[in-house]
Parts: sequence; structure tokens; C-alpha cells
Amino acid sequence: MRTRAIALMLVTLFLASCGAFKVVKPPDPAPSGPLKGVRFEGGKPGDKPAGWLVISHTEGQDGGLAVGSSPRFDPTEEEPKPDHKLELTDSDKHSGEMSAVLGPIGKKKLPKERFGNARICGDPPFGGSAFRVSAFLKADSADIATSMFVTLTEPESDLRTQRVSKTAGKWTKFEAIILPGGTAGQPAASPGRRPEVCVNFGVARSGRLWIDDIAFAKIDLAALPPEKVQAVALDNLDMERFERSGAIPGWNLRPSELPARSVMRSDTKIKRSGAASLRFSAEQVGETKFGDNVYYVADPAPFLGKTIRVGAWIRAELGEGGYIAFSVFAGLSTLEELMAMTPEQIMAQESSNSDVHFGNSGAAFDWVRHEQTLFVPRSTRSLAIQFRLDPVGEIWVDDLTVEVIDR
Repeated sequence: MRTRAIALMLVTLFLASCGAFKVVKPPDPAPSGPLKGVRFEGGKPGDKPAGWLVISHTEGQDGGLAVGSSPRFDPTEEEPKPDHKLELTDSDKHSGEMSAVLGPIGKKKLPKERFGNARICGDPPFGGSAFRVSAFLKADSADIATSMFVTLTEPESDLRTQRVSKTAGKWTKFEAIILPGGTAGQPAASPGRRPEVCVNFGVARSGRLWIDDIAFAKIDLAALPPEKVQAVALDNLDMERFERSGAIPGWNLRPSELPARSVMRSDTKIKRSGAASLRFSAEQVGETKFGDNVYYVADPAPFLGKTIRVGAWIRAELGEGGYIAFSVFAGLSTLEELMAMTPEQIMAQESSNSDVHFGNSGAAFDWVRHEQTLFVPRSTRSLAIQFRLDPVGEIWVDDLTVEVIDR
């Protein structure tokens, strides 16, 4: 995942998906693979927990935050000289005898751009079902930014992610919900790849992060009664209002760098319904490194403290190496304020993000519906829906819906 994409995604790192869906009981068996050993009750203080990968990285490098870049992470492939380590400890824990602590090696003061990341990967806990991941985290200072992000890689959808970021000077519960693919009609992005879940934890600079009581719960989307779902009408999500120039009111193009290599316009010939769709075309310009984005910003007021489900119909003709990112962001700052922040300031913000990366190099597919589910914190000041296209190709977007899901 490229640098600017990482910074934009760190904008939206808080998720508190509390109670949005019915938890199925009794719970299914514990996950298979290395994920089954996440309670840290074995071994002795100072031991490295089995199955974990630790990475130290500097903001701006591909590294700890570039999850999903390669399937089946090998826990032995650590940096030759990492700045961070993960070890068992009995000095502080949320429950039981021990927890795990992620922190710097030795007493060296690390620069503010340096981050530590620990992750563990394995088979999806409940097959093809949606699930919630929770963990209790604690940093050694309330000023230290901490994060949890959960990813699901699967053949039909390269990467689905939910992120949580907030300060946690005392034991704080972090939660994330992952919705499996369901992208019928789309060519497999990675034929032969086994589905994989990775749970990741991060801490800024020289801070220490205690991790304990990681748990998984299956959730039943079908158990949500229809009367608990309220559709919210937002202006021009169906692209029916457009100007003669092709501009679509409410929608904006954000180039990742200049000159812009993408064009956004209405398309009256290719659409899923109605009079028009949004057409987003990207062409290579020079040595362009980053993909451009189209986005829609909504007033978050009707959604504060609630869980929303955003659906979008997408059609695509992708170029070599092409992929699409569909994201929903809820942040504490306005988009203008975020652009003026450092990556560390962004990471420290309580915010939410849900995104899915999909596509296949050179692939084309007809209209496919994708959904994102996101909790909107009461402190949210910006709510955005975004589509990213990289590096070349065309996508069409139409008939978006936003629903409030009552607890």
C-alpha cells in the first residue's frame, strides 16, 4: 500500500463496532492456525509469543502498514535489526497470568516517524461468515497513539480491512468487524490463494503497548430485522444530477500528485439505472507513483453514534496491475484539517475506517455490489465515501445506498 494511501487511511483508524449485529451463541470453535494462540497464557515472561511477526517501519516506507501485500506472512521474516520486539510479560495484564507487550528494544529514543507493528495471521475464524475481533490494549502513556487493524485476504476480494486508532493510557477495548467478500460475478483477484486473516497492532515511536484477551465472535447479518435498518437519503448518490460539462455535484476528484492523471465525469451510456453513472478513468502520466481518488463528503450528524452500511455498484475495465479501493471514512477532523497534519497526528486521532481492495490485472467485470459497514463515533466531523483507482483503467459507480443499522 503506497505512502499517501497509508496516510489517508490512518485518518480513519477508530472503530467501536459495539452491538451492531447479533452475536451468534454458543460461539463457534476457536480459529485454526496460529490465530488460536492469542491469549498469551503459555510460556514465561520474556518469551516471544509464537506465530507473531514484528516490524519496525518509518512513515513513508512500505512496511508494517502495508498489510495484504503478500499472502501468508512468515513470522520468521523479521527485519535484520528491528527497533521493536513483542514478548510475554506478567507485569501488567487485563486478565489471566500474562499479556504481551510491544515496545522498543533497549533504551534508544526512537524518532516520531518510527512505528512498531506486531501481527499474527491464520485461517478465517468462521469460514465465510462475518465476524468481530476484539482486544484489550494499554499504552504506557495516554499520549501514545495505538492502533488495531484487521485484514481479510480472499480470492474474490484482495483485501478487506477495518481499522481502529485511539490513545489508550489504560486498558481499553478495541473492536472491528470484517465482512467476507460476496462479490459474485467478479473474476478471482488471486486464483489459488487461501483466505487469510491478519490481526495487527501498532504503537508510535518509543511507546510500549500491552495486548491481551484477543477474541473472535461470529456475527449473523441475516439476523438483523428489517425494521432495524433505516435508509438515509443523501444527495446525488445515484448520479442523476450532472452538468453539461460532465461534472457530478457532490462528487470530487482528488489527484494524488500533479498533473492529475485521472478524469471523473458522468456517463449517460453506461449506467446501472437511471440517466447516468460516475465514470472514473485513470491513465499513466510520467512516473506517477500514486493512484487518484474520487470522493463524496456527507454531513455526519444523522449518523453519530450509529453503525452504517454503505453499498455501491461498481463496473470496471482494469489495466495492467489494476486494482480498486472502496473506502468509508469517519474522522475527527475535516478533510482540510487532515491535509495539514503529520502522519503521527493523524494516527493519534480517534477515527473509523472500513475499506476493501479488489480487482485483477487486466480484468473487466460487469456491475457488482460491494458493501462496507462502519461505526460512526459521536466525535466524527467528516464522513466520506471514496474510490481509488490504480494504476490505469476505468471504473463506473452507480446507485449508492447508505443505511443506518439500529442496535
